[in-house]
Amino acid sequence: MLEPQAKPAAPNTSATKAPTSTTPATPQIKKPAPLKAVKDDGEWERNFMGNKAGITFWLRLKRDASGHLHGRYMVKPGRGHGWHLEGQIRQDGTFVLAGTENKTLFHGYVSNDGSLQVYSFVNKSTNFSINNLEMYISKEIYMPEEKSTTSKNSDPLNDNQTQYNRPDTQDDKKSTDKIIPVDKAQPGQPDILDQLMGFSSSRKTYTVEEVRRARSLILKKWQK
Repeated sequence: MLEPQAKPAAPNTSATKAPTSTTPATPQIKKPAPLKAVKDDGEWERNFMGNKAGITFWLRLKRDASGHLHGRYMVKPGRGHGWHLEGQIRQDGTFVLAGTENKTLFHGYVSNDGSLQVYSFVNKSTNFSINNLEMYISKEIYMPEEKSTTSKNSDPLNDNQTQYNRPDTQDDKKSTDKIIPVDKAQPGQPDILDQLMGFSSSRKTYTVEEVRRARSLILKKWQK
């Protein structure tokens, strides 16, 4: 009589498992995203207006694709057609503008709504400064268009091209301490009209058109 064969042993499933590490995985650190300019990044042209300390500011500003800014600003009371500006807008929306015709600096940033927050305006020519000036987008702006004063066929005797050569003034501190009446001004001394027009000693030439326009505006104001 045959004996029953023994069943083969079951495979050992209790094999020792590899130990697991208890050290947490090193998290991947993401670099912060670079600051982005305001959402209207690109080329644009806008007019701005703001008021502070009894002075009205107008600004016509153009931005090109590279972020370069150029334009013109005017203040009232002040010169009749304003001053030229050049500057740059940075990636985070902050900007700086510098006057090419006077010693002016604008520092500020562009808000998401497109308005300008000017936290510092300084005119070193007149030692005048204003902080925290807000300039809103304006559809209308009281500022004449900037015109080129050079032409291939220009007549050197034309009023628009003739230069008014301002003689060297005396020491700036002495000239600002005393206002000289128009009829008593000596050559080289700024009279009261010159000072009201905002003429600075750093700029010694003015077009005849500039002088006529500025004096006309001031005389009209006095006649009121």
